Amino acid sequence: MKQASTLFLFLMAALAAILGPGGCSPVPGDLLFVSNMDGRNQVYVMNADGSRQTNLSKNEFEDLEATWSPDGARIAFVSNRDGNLEIYTMNADGSDQKRLTSTPMADHSPQWSPDGRRIAFVSLRDRNPEIYVMSADGSNQLRLTSNETAADQHPRWSPDGTRIAFESSVVEGGENQIGNIMVANADGTGLANVTNNKNNNYAAEWSPDGAWIAFNSARGRNLDIYKIRADGSEEIRLTDHPDYDSLPRWSPDGSRIVFTTTRVNSVRQQIWVMNADGSGQRPLTRDEMENSDPAWWPDGSRITFLKFIEGNNEIYVVNADGSGETRQTRNSGFEFRPSPSPVLRTGPNGSQKPL
Repeated sequence: MKQASTLFLFLMAALAAILGPGGCSPVPGDLLFVSNMDGRNQVYVMNADGSRQTNLSKNEFEDLEATWSPDGARIAFVSNRDGNLEIYTMNADGSDQKRLTSTPMADHSPQWSPDGRRIAFVSLRDRNPEIYVMSADGSNQLRLTSNETAADQHPRWSPDGTRIAFESSVVEGGENQIGNIMVANADGTGLANVTNNKNNNYAAEWSPDGAWIAFNSARGRNLDIYKIRADGSEEIRLTDHPDYDSLPRWSPDGSRIVFTTTRVNSVRQQIWVMNADGSGQRPLTRDEMENSDPAWWPDGSRITFLKFIEGNNEIYVVNADGSGETRQTRNSGFEFRPSPSPVLRTGPNGSQKPL
């Protein structure tokens, strides 16, 4: 009997080691997001079906702007746990949390290079938002921009990792904001103003083949979506509507663009999709709620987004044809920045997939 009891305790201890605290497996999830469901903004993951929501941060500070590495093995994020906003990384299961930046001013907006070896980010260490690049371990921090009269923000790597697009904005006359999409080589050379106009251009997103950059542009009283060749040639207007169209996101194969629009009721955003040439514009969401922050799943079959419902943001998923809208979170907190893993580990029903 004593031998059986000892064996039972051994098996229970082994099971606890596998499952981790609270009975949750440390195997990383498929959907990364930030939530304040536990009182503070923390980094979470969950399975593709919304199950096994796990707090990776587990601290009393604010953790924000979580983003996957290209192989889905690590996560970069921003935290104020050391006094001001700095950039950190951790493994996809929350282990090995490391601080990468350490400056008196804020560092934020981390973006992994396509090969996962570098991270672009925004720093205020020089009292003005500038674009920096560093190695994925925090070494070799290099300032790419030096513009005391403009704010340089929102870096985006080209698919081949050789260039970085970003937005550079100034305020003229105390109120008129002018922003342009800039492109520079990853070492800071070859800086070029791609849009080069007096409008407010922002939210640059590279097409998967690196040939185009989609972006928002506020021209007149319209906010519409355009695309332009990476060298600044052949600008094409994709949307033309008196309401706001914004936040273009290319599908993984580059054939479609998902975006948000207020054209349904002029107040609340809805999720729409269009072909890459601007044709075939159609709604994916059709309700009276605020729907925002769409993100494609890596196979292009589904889109994750936020819906403001019951007084807070919840995460939903919808098929790319608009069918099968499903709620994935249900709590009293706000969710932010849902981001599917580039390497799916579970199926839509939560079943494990081989890595």
